[in-house]
Amino acid sequence: MIRGVTLLIAIMSTLMLVASPSLLFGVEWGLIIIMAVAGWLWQKHPLTMGIIMIGCLGIMQILFLWRLPNNMGISPAFLLAPMILYQWARDKRLEPRWPQGLALLLAAASLVSPLMWRVHQYDFGYGLIRIHGIDLVVTMVAHWAIIGAIFLWGRSNRTTEITREREAVREARLLERNRIAAEVHDALAHTLTLIRMQASAGLYAPEQAPDILRSIQEISGAGITEVRAIVAALRSDDIPDTMDMSDVIRRFHDSGLDITARTDPLTDLPIRLRLAIHRIVTETLVNVVKHQENPQVTVDIAVGECVTITVVSHGPKKPDSSGTGVGLPSLDERAQAVGGTFEFAFDGHTATTIAQLPRETP
Repeated sequence: MIRGVTLLIAIMSTLMLVASPSLLFGVEWGLIIIMAVAGWLWQKHPLTMGIIMIGCLGIMQILFLWRLPNNMGISPAFLLAPMILYQWARDKRLEPRWPQGLALLLAAASLVSPLMWRVHQYDFGYGLIRIHGIDLVVTMVAHWAIIGAIFLWGRSNRTTEITREREAVREARLLERNRIAAEVHDALAHTLTLIRMQASAGLYAPEQAPDILRSIQEISGAGITEVRAIVAALRSDDIPDTMDMSDVIRRFHDSGLDITARTDPLTDLPIRLRLAIHRIVTETLVNVVKHQENPQVTVDIAVGECVTITVVSHGPKKPDSSGTGVGLPSLDERAQAVGGTFEFAFDGHTATTIAQLPRETP
């Protein structure tokens, strides 16, 4: 918004300078060009650019007062002051003291606002004279009411945006909690069911107790390996900033998974894309551990015009490893969220997962 307005004001000022060239208009034009540049850089540096623009408006106000009672007219650049106040008030990156201080500054500056003068006929012609009496009071109150309304409007929108973000985080946490519950259920339900069956058999066939205990030991060991792999995936949430894939691979390897990996550097990719890569790889590896027996896994992440993630796992499918059905749809959703595609195939004892993600996320 500010970028477009400052550009429009700069164009208008240029046309006015061409139509009526003068030193004063030239100085004002230069200040407006500075504000146009500041407006162009506003998104990255709202505080610094806002201070520069307020400073330029202050100089323009001094020029206005210096030329009194001559009528220079009211520059449209003064519309930027309430716009800056609104943007500062709603910007979550700024401390509250900045918009509060600006609101007080504008309230004080309203005492010398160009609107505090009206046209008057002097001996030399028409000029400006300061208003007084009830007109002064009404104009001052109007200034303060507008400043207060703009400040409160910006703060209200800031609060709304913060509330919306918190709700989004809360919903994401709920979805993640449900996903974790499904993962843990899939990991433990099958293993505990087999252990219970073996234990029940042991009650009715005590002579087979040694064999049954050995079977329970093997089943529980496999279950522990599976849970460790899932914990490895959940623990990877501790590194959202770095998202180091070598650390993810190491965690799965330490949990007992036979895995090798090759990955191109990911540090130059957008943070959202790196997060998607991180999640797709970890969830794919969890699915491998859940659904294949003693798998041998290779992971390849190639960065070119797009990022291609290939995970190939060799190993027989575990009996009754249907799961809750949240794995593959979740991976597909993560790929689509960044404008990518997801493919999965299982051929005999080999599962192949391929995700292609564009380098520029939508």
